[in-house]
Amino acid sequence: MLPYTSSNTTVFRCPSTGPEFEGPTNHSPRGYPFPFNIDIGTSRFSHGYNQWGFAAFSGYGLEAPPGAEVPESRVVNPPDMIALGDSDGNGLFDGDIAFHRIPSPSGPKPTFPPGNRHKSGANIVFCDGHVEWARQSK
Repeated sequence: MLPYTSSNTTVFRCPSTGPEFEGPTNHSPRGYPFPFNIDIGTSRFSHGYNQWGFAAFSGYGLEAPPGAEVPESRVVNPPDMIALGDSDGNGLFDGDIAFHRIPSPSGPKPTFPPGNRHKSGANIVFCDGHVEWARQSK
């Protein structure tokens, strides 16, 4: 997307966060979520993509090789599949939101949960393009 924004990284930052959440200014090759020369474990981003829903190791049926794009036709139910959303913004893999554990009020939290900066919830974009606000526990 960066080439379509005239290399303006502010569009990748939630307006409720500071400029430290814009991430790197150098972009990665098509199909890769991050440049190879940054530490994705500590770089700050305000949005994350659904790494487990699109990865080869997800087990959710898409099975794209690492770094490859998933063809739109492979997404079985686009209105139910999360594409990206607000990340938790703690500096630990902020570019990911992962759902390998089901969050619940009494159970363990996912390692890379969606954020909670918007009235204790996150804005989530689904593969069909619609957006919903949801709490982490949903």
